[in-house]
Amino acid sequence: MRPYWGLPEADCPLHEHTVTVSACCRICLGSGKVKLGQVFAGQRVGVRKEDDGTRKVSSMHCEAGYFDLDTCRLEPVDNPYGPKALTMSSV
Repeated sequence: MRPYWGLPEADCPLHEHTVTVSACCRICLGSGKVKLGQVFAGQRVGVRKEDDGTRKVSSMHCEAGYFDLDTCRLEPVDNPYGPKALTMSSV
């Protein structure tokens, strides 16, 4: 049996910052604190500044959401795996 050493640290090379989410589910950028959610606690996420001034948060290859430093509220991105509504003309 081989020993298990865990997964390597997640790296987000296309982001400005890679930060670890605190045990209370937040990331701190400057004086702003953004609550991400319990699922991200202890995980590393990437933060990238967009052209419109918002920040996009990603975990590995999945985008979690975006926020701005004024409100520090995470807004989720559309779920690419969610249900798709079909119109009557596409049936």
